[in-house]
Amino acid sequence: MKPIIRTTAVVAALGISGFALAACSGSSTSPSSSSPAPTSASASSSTIGGGEAACTEGQLTADVNTLIKASGGKVTKVQSFKCAKGWAYVVASTKTANGPDITGVYVFQAEGPYWINADLKVACGTSQSNAKIPADLYVTACKTTF
Repeated sequence: MKPIIRTTAVVAALGISGFALAACSGSSTSPSSSSPAPTSASASSSTIGGGEAACTEGQLTADVNTLIKASGGKVTKVQSFKCAKGWAYVVASTKTANGPDITGVYVFQAEGPYWINADLKVACGTSQSNAKIPADLYVTACKTTF
């Protein structure tokens, strides 16, 4: 059995600390869109939500790598990812220099052109009925175990 990793800290992608402070003062609701663009690992780039965060495997892999860089970790494989209405999840295997591969789920919210690591307690709520993350992402992002 592989350990479960769930990210919880709010981290600004690409290390833009000023942007992170601005994001904290913004609205707590997810950006809306008249036509959400769900994407899977085999689909192309999309602009979603009210932001312009690119929903690509490359961009989301880079964002996960940014999150785990401090611990010496690196993404070894992306199993899946999906975006909808300004939210995204990535299911990825990661490895640190001295550790085993660990598969985890990483959840992000779009803030302008950046993906920001989301607090799972906020994104997932206590149930699907009070979650901020869209219903089509909820089960994988909030209930997946490995």
